[in-house]
Amino acid sequence: MAEADLDIPTLWALGTHDTGPGFYKVMHERTDDNLAPYDHDMVVAGIHIIVLDTFVPSKVGGSFEPGQLDWLKARLDDHAELAKLIVMHHALALDEDNEAMEWESPAGADTVALRELLAGRNLLGILLGHIHHDRVTHWHGIPVVVGIGQHSAMDVTYLHEGMRMVEGASFAIGTVRPSGMTIFFVPQPSTRRVLQSVLFSELADMIKKFEGSAPTADAAE
Repeated sequence: MAEADLDIPTLWALGTHDTGPGFYKVMHERTDDNLAPYDHDMVVAGIHIIVLDTFVPSKVGGSFEPGQLDWLKARLDDHAELAKLIVMHHALALDEDNEAMEWESPAGADTVALRELLAGRNLLGILLGHIHHDRVTHWHGIPVVVGIGQHSAMDVTYLHEGMRMVEGASFAIGTVRPSGMTIFFVPQPSTRRVLQSVLFSELADMIKKFEGSAPTADAAE
């Protein structure tokens, strides 16, 4: 952004295929404590934006590490007069007792803890990623928005039996008004060519392989 000379506030949120050591080294020239969650916040145009790092190397669906929700509670109490916009990478568990869906979201217990913490707060919404399709959910009264992203898209017509990844990308543009937040999805030109299909019956082995290759604190030294 600095090289492009664009005066635009930018907040980064780590995703599944990022690594803490790589992110901290490139973005912050930091090599110590490089597996710590990257939680941060900023007030932009009267909106308090809070970024919560759900990336955990050993869990494909993400999670909260000890102390993160305490940090979030403190941030929610800051700037009490301002509406909050929360940003995380991983989706929320829409069915909190469905362990089979923990590849796309933190465990149900994490989602419940977050739900209880956010109850009654002045929230514009929550922005998420990870699941590669555009989706809007009215989650316990909170608008939750997910975007496809720029890598590939998920064919939602195949979710009854597995994951089918296709060519596709989109980004979202948000506008905040006194009445609330509006999101426009901007799909990019695509052939929708199938890239990969995985049955849910095969997914457990893939997740196990992915999580087994996660970096450790020793490897990051």
